[in-house]
Amino acid sequence: MGSLFDRQDQSTTRPGSFSLALADQAMATLVLGYRPPFLQRDEPHPDLRIFLEAVGEYVMPDQGDGQTIPNTGGERIMVGPTALALFGAWGVSGGPLFPVCSDLNGTQEPDRVRLAVVFSYWWF
Repeated sequence: MGSLFDRQDQSTTRPGSFSLALADQAMATLVLGYRPPFLQRDEPHPDLRIFLEAVGEYVMPDQGDGQTIPNTGGERIMVGPTALALFGAWGVSGGPLFPVCSDLNGTQEPDRVRLAVVFSYWWF
């Protein structure tokens, strides 16, 4: 029985083909934020918020042809500073996250840093 996040391609089940099912993943995020007083104004002024963000991940190992693929899956916790800048209906957020704890399966190379940048637009 597959889950909502199970990405198995059923069309690759003919003889001689390789069937790949990517693993399920669970994530949790904890964010502490600060809004500088000089930017605590309403529009049309820009708004900046600064965060300390922690992300915990659990990834089950991938499956290929019904077998567990080695060196996939594991657990990690990443922490780092992030920011959200708002300009009217536009927003830009992101920042670096650094690993503080990891238990990866097999001989995976651990992340040194993860950088995310998100652009947003609000219609309403």
